[in-house]
Amino acid sequence: MSAWKWLPMAATAALLLAVAAPGQSLDVPITVEETAGVARVAEPVTFGVPLPKGLLRDTSRLRLYGPQGSAAPAAFRVVNRWWDDGSIQWVHTDFLADAPAGGKAVYRLRVSDAAPPAAPAALQVETAPGSVRVSTGRWSFTVHEKGPLLDAPGLRSVDFALRSDERIYRASRWPETTLTVEEQNPMRVVIRRTGAHGWVDGRDRALDYVVRVIAYAGQPQVRIVHSFVNRQGREMSDFVRLDGLWLEGRLERAATPVRLEQLSAEPRRAGWFEAGGIAVGLRWFWQLYPKGFEVRADGTLRLALFPETARPQNIYTGVAKTHEMLLSLDGENR
Repeated sequence: MSAWKWLPMAATAALLLAVAAPGQSLDVPITVEETAGVARVAEPVTFGVPLPKGLLRDTSRLRLYGPQGSAAPAAFRVVNRWWDDGSIQWVHTDFLADAPAGGKAVYRLRVSDAAPPAAPAALQVETAPGSVRVSTGRWSFTVHEKGPLLDAPGLRSVDFALRSDERIYRASRWPETTLTVEEQNPMRVVIRRTGAHGWVDGRDRALDYVVRVIAYAGQPQVRIVHSFVNRQGREMSDFVRLDGLWLEGRLERAATPVRLEQLSAEPRRAGWFEAGGIAVGLRWFWQLYPKGFEVRADGTLRLALFPETARPQNIYTGVAKTHEMLLSLDGENR
């Protein structure tokens, strides 16, 4: 189990909020800074930029240029418009950045009539009743509406388990779930599943959840963002007792059993773990203390978002918590 290198790169842009003059062009430097000391190649980055009033009404002429001056594959989406003339006020951009270890790379957002470059791989999203299948061009996985959250090469039946008092609740046991493709462009897809952690009877629940599964063109990694919220209480003083919370899955390849908990080990260790040919990491692992990781003899992988050995927490009405995980299907440390 090696140190975790998955740290987001920061992207900053000059701000433009003036009214655009007739024929005004656009040239915004986007500085990508690598802070973990690891050279990055095709690292997924999303940034937002405000645009001058009247400059653009759609994104068809927006282009992103790399440090060497050539156009880089990118996808643009409008997130807000100026209230009076309807032109674009804010735009978000998804792209794959290269940056040297501990260094910076400057990209430039411009307006151009040149043909846009194609994405590095075809990101295919196939929607079927009860599931969404994603192929990034390198790997394929399936997100389910009912039952376990997803199945991916190397890790099957991915689920979230929650312990409250003496009961174990699972996301896979709750029947009233929804599955939607929340965002999709040639560079990125976001799939959203909502439901609750249900008991074995399929009627009792402990905390609702929203899970987002995010994948990128040409990438072997899958981001999983899990948020729980207590919507069950009638009064603000009502609470659900949280005794444990885990991301679970079944490894397809043999792995050496192991167990690590921050409560009994170095609390500031990196939250990146490799087992059975895949890797999994939790963002802000030690900062969100306590956490843990386990591989059981039967091949069950458990990433403890809240270990059952920790002091129980009361989740009061309206309280929510989010954890962001990264699943690397090729087992490489990112």
